[in-house]
Amino acid sequence: MTATRARATGLSFSHHTTVALFGGFTPTIAAALIETTGPPVSPGYCLPATSVSSTAALTVAQRGGRIQ
Repeated sequence: MTATRARATGLSFSHHTTVALFGGFTPTIAAALIETTGPPVSPGYCLPATSVSSTAALTVAQRGGRIQ
């Protein structure tokens, strides 16, 4: 397998796995948040929480020398 094909396969696999997991469970998580907290706006807090955790993961990976 060529390097370009390996990169494309890795990117495709990680992207589609993430979309399947988070896209599939998002309605369930949203319904659970609304049921637990009450306000219908509560699923909106998932996006900032996900953004903070993604930024933290990227920062750790970059400091570890894995991202250039």
